Amino acid sequence: MDEYAVPILPSRDLDETLEFYGRLGFESRGRWDGPDGYLIVVRGTVELHFRHDPGVFNGRPVKLKG
Repeated sequence: MDEYAVPILPSRDLDETLEFYGRLGFESRGRWDGPDGYLIVVRGTVELHFRHDPGVFNGRPVKLKG
C-alpha cells in the first residue's frame, strides 16, 4: 500500500473555505459544525481537512512577539 499524508489546516470560516475550494473543483466529503467544526474536501486523489479556528490569520498584519 502506498503511503500518503492528509494535511489538517486551520479555517477561520468553514463556509468560506468550502466556497473557495469548490471554485477550484473540490467537493465536500464531510462536515461537522459547532465549536469543533471540521471540513473535508476532495478533488481526485487530493484530500484536505480543515479544522475551525476563528483566531487564524485573517489578512490583517500580525504583530509578532519576541
